[in-house]
Amino acid sequence: MLIRHGGGRWESPSVTSYTDEATLETMLLESPDLLPGSDGSPLTVTSQLYVPNTGPMDLFAVSLAGEITVVEVKLRANPEIRRSVVGQTLAYASGLWRMSYEELETAFAARAGGPLVQAVAARATELGGDFDADAFRSAVARNLSTGAMRLVIAVDEITDELKRIIEFLNDRTRPDLEVLALELGYVRHGEVEILVPTVYGQEAVRRKAAEAPRRRWDEQALLAAIEQHSSAQAAAVLTAVYEHARDHCAHSHWYWGEGQHPSVTAWFRVGGLEVPVWTIYTAPAGKGVLAVNFDWMHRRGAGLPAESLARLVTRLRQLPEVAGLYADLEEKGYAKRPSVPETSLAGPDATDVVLSALEELLE
Repeated sequence: MLIRHGGGRWESPSVTSYTDEATLETMLLESPDLLPGSDGSPLTVTSQLYVPNTGPMDLFAVSLAGEITVVEVKLRANPEIRRSVVGQTLAYASGLWRMSYEELETAFAARAGGPLVQAVAARATELGGDFDADAFRSAVARNLSTGAMRLVIAVDEITDELKRIIEFLNDRTRPDLEVLALELGYVRHGEVEILVPTVYGQEAVRRKAAEAPRRRWDEQALLAAIEQHSSAQAAAVLTAVYEHARDHCAHSHWYWGEGQHPSVTAWFRVGGLEVPVWTIYTAPAGKGVLAVNFDWMHRRGAGLPAESLARLVTRLRQLPEVAGLYADLEEKGYAKRPSVPETSLAGPDATDVVLSALEELLE
């Protein structure tokens, strides 16, 4: 590469590499938009997040939608760029796998000085993006539980061997695990800096996503997942909610999910409208949730009236912890669908509380 200014003579750049790996890491920390991502939302990034029994990863990033990205930085001059970097990245990913949201929150706060959800909310406000804290927590918890994440190996110059490893891992893994290499070629001449980013592995990621069979879940799978993954008390409530909808005269239809774990949304005919009242999301280790779809029901005033939703909120606030989850629903114009965790469904009266609330809404 040659550079010239104002018709002068061509010159080689005075700097053609990074001083060290910390320089590249800092660049990504300060410019997270350089990192590849599929949902396109802004990223919140911290460095040296400590993963128990593994160690500190170079960079940890999460999007507004709860997508997780693990980043390991290596320069070509480092012999670890050959095979060790892949093992390191997988070790960090395996350390995050099945971590609880609370454990991640603690690790993030230890590095960033504050809660993860606050950092992401501030990032959303800064860039004008929409953010639902409850949906974010649920999405992060599900991704940790299932191991759904993006692994990025950031280098100054990629090797043929690393390209081959990236291709192989994407070919042999599930669509919800993306493995990418980010090459960031860098030169500087005087006050002019040039960065040439190239992403490797995106074609393989798109290909496996397109080729993956998309299973639409059904009743048998949903009830089996509830029984397998939920506590006895929560399973009783979720099953009762499902059966209540199945047998209700106002029930219109189901929308069965296609995600990693069974899920279903129940649609009802209410006040001359068809609305998706609730969604059950199942997940291992008691991480399933009952989401009441206030935003989809209200439709910014074009759906069910606020008065009906206010009565529903009052009823459901009797459940443990739900009063806090629903604290700003009215203020936000019901433009949210907070997820009720299984812990809130464990009380002896939970089934009666939920079913009576739904019955009043559907009258």
